[in-house]
Amino acid sequence: MLEFGNYMDRLLKDRTIGPVWLLGYSVPTLDADAQLSWYDSAIPHSYWKNDQFEALLKQGRETIDPEKRKDIYWRATELMREEAPTIFLHQQHDLYGITNNFDWKPRPDQVIWLEGASIR
Repeated sequence: MLEFGNYMDRLLKDRTIGPVWLLGYSVPTLDADAQLSWYDSAIPHSYWKNDQFEALLKQGRETIDPEKRKDIYWRATELMREEAPTIFLHQQHDLYGITNNFDWKPRPDQVIWLEGASIR
């Protein structure tokens, strides 16, 4: 385990993080582009280049129709599945412990917002 600054230095500057590494990442908007942009070769931490994938990202960013975007990003993730620039080995399960007199519901994106939370 590394302190986050050291981790990012090894990932971005030195590129010595190794063949296998774990990074937690949460996107409050839950938009596909935010997650998939990690694999855009224009981003400093990307280790993958695929022109077809990048064309799909560009197309998705320029499209506002939700169904068309869903199809575009689906095709982009299919390319990722086929070429496997990364292998997703772990999915974080969040556990929250709260008392029965606390009214709060966790968000699906792991962001903890207490706005609207209350004591009963």
